[in-house]
Amino acid sequence: EAATATGNASSSMSSYQQLQRERVCDILRRFVPTNSSERRVFLDVGCGNGFYSAWLLQNTHFLDAILIDPVRNNVHHAFALITARGLADRARVVRGDASCLPRASESAHYVLMYGPLYHLL
Repeated sequence: EAATATGNASSSMSSYQQLQRERVCDILRRFVPTNSSERRVFLDVGCGNGFYSAWLLQNTHFLDAILIDPVRNNVHHAFALITARGLADRARVVRGDASCLPRASESAHYVLMYGPLYHLL
């Protein structure tokens, strides 16, 4: 069940949203290892409320995350979630968009751009 697998599915979420959340978490489980001997960077473009970054940070100990979203309210909610889960020392939440990423001259090991990709077309 999606609520069990992701840990925080809200009763206000539709069945489709719960399935969508579970699917993204499944993809993250498959492509992001659970451990590493070196620090890695996860870039969450269009982070929304920050759920996926928070979930991933809680399930790994080698990742640092940069969450970016153009919507001020989303940035506020993502920051609140990251802070509430005690992950603020491993995450940075910024307001911005995919056309101007905060790591322009650097790279990230993993990038999630799940929601906003169609906005760029």
